[in-house]
Amino acid sequence: MKAFLHIIFLIGFLVAMVALSSCEQKVPKKSSTPVDANTNTNIPTKVVTTPNPEWIKQFTSDSLSLEQLEAFEQRGMQKLQDYANYYNLISDKNIDKVFRKQAREQAVKLFLNPDKKVEERINANSTFKFMKIKKLLNKIDHNKLRLEVNISEYEATSRLEKVDVNLFIGAISFKQITTGYDKDSLVYSNIAQKRAEILLRKTNEEDLNGVWKIHLGDIELED
Repeated sequence: MKAFLHIIFLIGFLVAMVALSSCEQKVPKKSSTPVDANTNTNIPTKVVTTPNPEWIKQFTSDSLSLEQLEAFEQRGMQKLQDYANYYNLISDKNIDKVFRKQAREQAVKLFLNPDKKVEERINANSTFKFMKIKKLLNKIDHNKLRLEVNISEYEATSRLEKVDVNLFIGAISFKQITTGYDKDSLVYSNIAQKRAEILLRKTNEEDLNGVWKIHLGDIELED
């Protein structure tokens, strides 16, 4: 029963994340076009939407207001929480490996690119070390321990600052509590203060070309 509930939660979570990650709603294609029986002519079914010029200006402008930057910082904090949620799903062996693989793929997409690194410790006998995000998630997936991460106390310690025409960089500090379980027995616990780089960049994705999008960068221990 527990495994079934985990799977239901994962399906709902992945569907919600895919929906939230898109700024554009697409009209589904129909397999056939209805025909008017009286005139034997096609009935128009395609809905044509015209983008709102103000919306386009708000999300593609080279100049962003303080209010907009703060909103993107909040979105960066949400992406950190998304990362923690995926982390926990990937580590739960009660969830089917197909769903854990999908969770790994979605977690990597939270970062600017797969080469971004996370400073992490995944068992009681290891020390903190940097690993590329894909390698880290694979290790979590194959770790014999079930790891749970809880992050809190977010703070934008370095506000988003423009460093290039299409790039802002900032940082968020947060507290991370990691616990490891062997079956149901607690065998590992750690509390760490961390710092995550956030990068606001204009996307070159086909459907969202020129729209600002926030990404996670390297995550490391704070001094």
